[in-house]
Amino acid sequence: MSYERELEIIRDAVKRGGQLALQMRPGVSAADITTKGGDPRDILTEVDPAVQRLIFDALGPKFPGVTLIGEEGKTRRELEKLARAGDKIVVDPIDGTTNFTRHKSFKWGTTACLIKDNQPVAGAVFLPVIDVMITASRGGGCFVNGQRQAASGTVPLNQSVIGVEWYYLDETRAQKQLALITAARGSHANLSAVYSVYELVQGEIDAYLNIHIPERSACVWDFAAGHLFMREMVSPEIQDSVAFFPDGRPLSYENHIGMEVLLTPYPGLAEEIIAKTS
Repeated sequence: MSYERELEIIRDAVKRGGQLALQMRPGVSAADITTKGGDPRDILTEVDPAVQRLIFDALGPKFPGVTLIGEEGKTRRELEKLARAGDKIVVDPIDGTTNFTRHKSFKWGTTACLIKDNQPVAGAVFLPVIDVMITASRGGGCFVNGQRQAASGTVPLNQSVIGVEWYYLDETRAQKQLALITAARGSHANLSAVYSVYELVQGEIDAYLNIHIPERSACVWDFAAGHLFMREMVSPEIQDSVAFFPDGRPLSYENHIGMEVLLTPYPGLAEEIIAKTS
């Protein structure tokens, strides 16, 4: 089944959302920044819900019967109930809000992805400052600004560059992550999952690992489109070997809001990383 029509709708909504965020960004000051649950690392601006409303308004009428799930406006428990839907669109209006509030940073973006039967089938990421659109549909390929992307071959861990995030780690996870990055050629963090996914698609990094304590984990909207991008960049025989939970189980979206994730288009590298972190 082709998902080109669904992708076109999602792409347009994500682009409009990103453009709105970019227009509103100059008006964001320190006084406008609030926190979620009192955590100074989990921040929110008035732009986040405004962008989410625009995207929801654009998608809702086009996807009747599909559950819309966004980062803003609901509790974690409410979101976990919504995640039980088999057909859903997950939305992050601004991924990388910390970067968004630092006005010279370009490492933030807007994303949405359609999930059917707990698999991503049409998704987009838009990076407004650098005007980059990444899209993919199941069976239709992955594209950056209209240019098809592909990955092949192998990258051993000791020659790899790994994208990671360092916040919300406990001692066990910190030790696992340290073991991984000291075995790699290099590593860095972006404070934005979607920007790290862009680097992964471009080949600037070879894998992306995001692990956190359960109560502060990243979420499905951070990774669904990236999972699809990886799948569509590789040959059919390895499409099920590009996205994992860190313990090596294939990534799935049934009943999941919070999740820890490993993404890479190189199955051999995935095996090495899993051995280090599971």
